[in-house]
Amino acid sequence: MKEKWALAALAVMLSAGAGQGTAEDLIVYVFDQDLKAVLRIQDINHDWDTRDPGEVVIAYDQYPAGTGVGNSQGMVALGPDDLLVTDNYAPPNIVRLRHLNGDHDFFDADEATVWFGGSLPGGRMLEMPVALIAGPDGAFYLFESSFGGSANPDAIYRLEDLNGDGDVNDADEVELWVELSPGGISAVSANDLEFDNAGYAYFSDTPSGDTLRVKRIDPVTREVTEYLTDDMLLSLTGYWIAWLYGGPLAYNYFTDEIVLFGYYGLATDVLLAIKDRDGNGVIDQPNEVRELWHELSGTHAPEQDHGREYFFLPDGSLLVLDMLFDRVKRLSDNNGDGDYNDSGETIVLYDAAQAALVGQPAATRLLSLTAMLVTTSGDVNCDSAVNVFDIDPFVLALTDMDRYRAAHPGCDPGSADINGDGAVNVFDIDPFVSLLTGG
Repeated sequence: MKEKWALAALAVMLSAGAGQGTAEDLIVYVFDQDLKAVLRIQDINHDWDTRDPGEVVIAYDQYPAGTGVGNSQGMVALGPDDLLVTDNYAPPNIVRLRHLNGDHDFFDADEATVWFGGSLPGGRMLEMPVALIAGPDGAFYLFESSFGGSANPDAIYRLEDLNGDGDVNDADEVELWVELSPGGISAVSANDLEFDNAGYAYFSDTPSGDTLRVKRIDPVTREVTEYLTDDMLLSLTGYWIAWLYGGPLAYNYFTDEIVLFGYYGLATDVLLAIKDRDGNGVIDQPNEVRELWHELSGTHAPEQDHGREYFFLPDGSLLVLDMLFDRVKRLSDNNGDGDYNDSGETIVLYDAAQAALVGQPAATRLLSLTAMLVTTSGDVNCDSAVNVFDIDPFVLALTDMDRYRAAHPGCDPGSADINGDGAVNVFDIDPFVSLLTGG
């Protein structure tokens, strides 16, 4: 096996490695609390809107009891039609949704299963699952919030399918990673959790009567420290943190920055990117904060407002779930100047008011979002080209699919299925080499 990999890598490195253009398909899933449904959004005919038949559909709703989804504040896309969805309605759990018959919904037999049934270490039961994210180690990390009077502590749990049976309901597959408060005391109010390239975790914190903040968790010691407070940000830059909807965060894995929503002046909305550039573990210099988007730049769509959730795509664009105006937007840095403030850099992918006019589901209380870029076979890093830069991601997908998903969120794992047999395995190696070498 090692010899075959060496030969494959050598063949690729000696090849011309000419890139091949790829056509992307962006598939977006959102959960709407009013409809109590998961919506699937896709611009099927590539006309830059999603108002055509079949482009916005209800993929799943709160029924049937036991596996239905009634209130989800966290979703992870494992594939174009493969989702993990948190649900804090009775019974609180995490549901896995997979289409098995090609109709792109999850209503058929065996397409909705309980991935995590809610049994927590220490004899506790899951009560308020919010954020869910793939960690850099290939495991999944779940934020359990005590918001609403739960007896559980605010805590982050690590979930891993150790026996490969497709769920985490077995012994030792769920562990307490970090406890953030004693049981019954809501010390943290957050709906988001992010990891950076070095494995540090970040979450928002809004303790009662205290300054708003972003906290960081060391991946080795699991020590929780302050990364940024509202007072620090205000004194450094004149911005202040906007913590509506639980303080959503996003991680830009291209620039190694955490993105958050803020205000400038009299409640002028901004998106800010922060990065610890001097390595002291805290944001304490003006050059560690930069403006990513400003509502008064005058170049983007009307009624741009703050988001309920953010999601970076593999091409560097940012999806914004706008709960106030019932929209999903895509922000793209088309001119490469490092921000999203220029003309044409905001596209409205979904608008509930427009959807209602054409008879589509109108989602008027959007809570969570995830997405997947589906690209040409072999474009395993989702950069719209098939070339030598796909080698390492391909090897990772072949050897550890969970780590591939964590390293390339939003990339379709099916792009590594080169021979099209529905599996990513050693039989894809030779066709992958041929694809790159033009053989």
